[in-house]
Amino acid sequence: MMKSFLCCFLMFLATASFGQSGTYQRKFPGGAICKIALIKKGEKISCDVFAWWANASARTGNFSGSGTLKGKSWLLKSEDDPYCRVEMAFIGQSIKASFNDCMQSNLPEDFSGNYTKVTANLPGKYIVKAPKAYFYGRADISAKKSSYLVAGDMVEVVLENIDNSAGILISYTSKNGTRTTGYLNWADLKAN
Repeated sequence: MMKSFLCCFLMFLATASFGQSGTYQRKFPGGAICKIALIKKGEKISCDVFAWWANASARTGNFSGSGTLKGKSWLLKSEDDPYCRVEMAFIGQSIKASFNDCMQSNLPEDFSGNYTKVTANLPGKYIVKAPKAYFYGRADISAKKSSYLVAGDMVEVVLENIDNSAGILISYTSKNGTRTTGYLNWADLKAN
C-alpha cells in the first residue's frame, strides 16, 4: 500500500514539474506573433522567446534566459541582453509575460501580455520513430506528399515553426544533399 502511494506521489510531482513545460504563443492584431518555449525543472525555469513583428522589414526578436520560480512567478536573466527584464507568471494553463528594456533583443513592451499554451512540444532535435514519416503540404497534415523520412532520421525543430497544429514545418537535407521541406506529423517524432 505504501509503495503504491509513494509511486503515485512521485508521478504527481513529475507531472507538476513538467506539465507546465511547453510552447506558448500570443497572436497580435496586424499579424505579429510571439512564441515562448518554457522548460520547468523543479524551481528552475528556462525560456526561449521568438517574436515576429509582421512588418515590411520582417524584423524578429529573440531572447533566451533562465530564472528561479518564486511562488507562481519568475524573472528571467540573459547574458546576451543584461538590461532586459523578462518577468513571467503562471496563470492556470497560461503564462503572463512582461518585457521591459528588451529593445536589444527586439522585444518591445508591446509583446507583453497573456500567452496560451499551444503544445507540450519544444524546440530541439527529434528522431523519427515511425517506419515512414511522410511530409505534408499543410500543417493539418492533410496533403500527403510522396517524400518521407525513415525511422532513425534526425530533424531539428525550431521555435518559430511550432504552433498548435498536428504538423511541424521541417526542412530536411538528406546525405546526398537533397532538401525536402514540409510538415511532419508530431506523432511520428520523438524528442532526442
